[in-house]
Amino acid sequence: MRIRDGSVLMLGFLAPLVLAFIFYFVFGGAFSGQLDLSVGTVDLDQSEISTGLLSALDALESEGVAQLSEYDDVASAEAAIEEGEVGGVIVFADGFGSTVQGGGRPQLEVVADASSPNAGAVVESIANGLMRSVDSTRLLAAASSQSGPPLLELSGGAVLSEAATDTETLSAGSFMMAGQAAFFVFFTVSFGVNGLLEERRQGTLPRILAGPVPGWAVPVAKALVAALLGVGATLLLLFVSTFIMDTNFGSPVGVVLLVVSLVATGVALMGVVAAFASSPDTANNMQSIIAVVLGMLGGVWFSFGDSWLSNVTRLTPHHWFVTGLEASVSEGTWTAALPAIGFLWLFTAVVGAISVVLLRRREGI
Repeated sequence: MRIRDGSVLMLGFLAPLVLAFIFYFVFGGAFSGQLDLSVGTVDLDQSEISTGLLSALDALESEGVAQLSEYDDVASAEAAIEEGEVGGVIVFADGFGSTVQGGGRPQLEVVADASSPNAGAVVESIANGLMRSVDSTRLLAAASSQSGPPLLELSGGAVLSEAATDTETLSAGSFMMAGQAAFFVFFTVSFGVNGLLEERRQGTLPRILAGPVPGWAVPVAKALVAALLGVGATLLLLFVSTFIMDTNFGSPVGVVLLVVSLVATGVALMGVVAAFASSPDTANNMQSIIAVVLGMLGGVWFSFGDSWLSNVTRLTPHHWFVTGLEASVSEGTWTAALPAIGFLWLFTAVVGAISVVLLRRREGI
């Protein structure tokens, strides 16, 4: 029925395409890879180390990542932020260089525009990358038994590479599309699961079970249909987004394995819904609630930061799906996604076992 009335085609395939185009046209500029970002710097230290790091930041400007502006003091920089000239400022405090030479851990102060959290996050990412360049150079110095960190030998490209470590994972566009794909799959797999409830409501399920058909064949067939729809729709969404939004999800093998694992968790969870729901309409309501709640807790739309809810996020399939993609991109191999894949299949096994027990009790299969 779902195939005949076009519901499968609409929600399973056309909807992901339309969703991808909407994100492209609404947020296309943000995903193009070119950031319209201006970063300010304040060097109160005026040491060789701070000067060397600032010179290395020129690589950001030369590669079109950001425009750099230098200010004499923090007050001037804050005024520039208020006037919208820069999105954030990195401040090298007085004594930064001497602290580094003394083996201490100096901190770079980041002053950002509160009205533009994305710009502030990027500036903070650059600052964190600079500090990692300090740490990595210090380790190299220790390994080579040198007396001090050869910071001045770092090239701009080396510092830029370190600064990019924070973002050497899913891009903003890739992260958003991965989150939406994880959210969307719980609606897509509902077609196969609702088919079982349709059979029950129309009275065909008892007749099928009365024939020479194994009791497990019907729910397994419905689960396979749901899985095929979910895998097809999700892969289509991710595939199309690589062309229209220039997304990158890492190794194709890792992507396929993660998608299959995510869909399996969705099918298992919707199986529990089928066991409790009294009708397809009730199931749709329950599935929508579960999909939205898991999407919110999984960080599809926003992050919980350091709050206690961030621990709950780690229990959701959405988190591990995105985490697996991030690992695949950052490590450059699909094997980096194996821990995430393992958690997804553990989730599937536990929830799937519960759904099997409940369906057997209800349907007598």
